[in-house]
Parts: sequence; structure tokens; C-alpha cells
Amino acid sequence: MRESQPFPPGHFARQAPGWIRFSIVSAMERLCDAGLQSTLYLAENTTKTVINVAKSRGLSLVQPTVRFPPTEETPLTEKSYYHYRDVERVPKALRVVADRLGDTGGILSLDSDHPDSYMIAAFLLDYLVENSGFELVSIEECLTE
Repeated sequence: MRESQPFPPGHFARQAPGWIRFSIVSAMERLCDAGLQSTLYLAENTTKTVINVAKSRGLSLVQPTVRFPPTEETPLTEKSYYHYRDVERVPKALRVVADRLGDTGGILSLDSDHPDSYMIAAFLLDYLVENSGFELVSIEECLTE
């Protein structure tokens, strides 16, 4: 689950603790209404307040090794990414992910709000399984190792 979005990147963790708790509880309730139980929390930023609220709600925090689009490292710009056609952006996206995963692998988070995420998700998964040598495993396996 993630917070009751959309907020501009980085703004969720800047809210007052009560609003952070409200957003998390709201998202948990919506998932519960859909018959899903929340146990994992993919936080945009892991501030002390976010960690405390997640723990108080019984959620385990997931911190991805790689996020697409990148949020902390070099952001995607018009000149470096968006200027190119779709078919030219896919290899650039794959390169960003592969460079961040390195030889050790990790948790990959694709932002479904990004317009290219749906287009490149299949290419990313195909690349990760067929070409990179990485093995895709469930999040539960990542957290128990």
C-alpha cells in the first residue's frame, strides 16, 4: 500500500503527523473495503514520523533499491529522457534500473502514476528475467532473507 496520494514527490513526509496517520489509515481502510489486508508499506520517504506511524499500524516498511522514475538520484529531464520517442526511452529506463541494481539485485518499485511505467513494465520484467540474470521473487522472500 502507499499513502492516500497524489502528493507531489517529497510532500507526504512534510505533513503534520496527524495527516500522515490519517492518510495511512485511509489507504488501509480502502484496501480493507476491497478485501485486502495491509501488511507492507512502500513509503516515499522514511522519516521518523512515517516510521512511527507505520509501526503503530502494524505495517512493515519496504525500502526499494531502485525506483522508476528515479526520485533520489539524477531525475529524468526533457533533455536526458522525455525528448526521445517511446522506443528510445525504454533502453534508457532499463539502463537506469540495471545500473542501480548492480550485481546484487534488490527491490524494484515502478511508479504507476508515471506515464511510461505501463509501457516499460513488460520490457523491464523481460530484461530482468531473460537478459540480466536476476531472479524475480516475491516481496515476502526479500523480507525473510
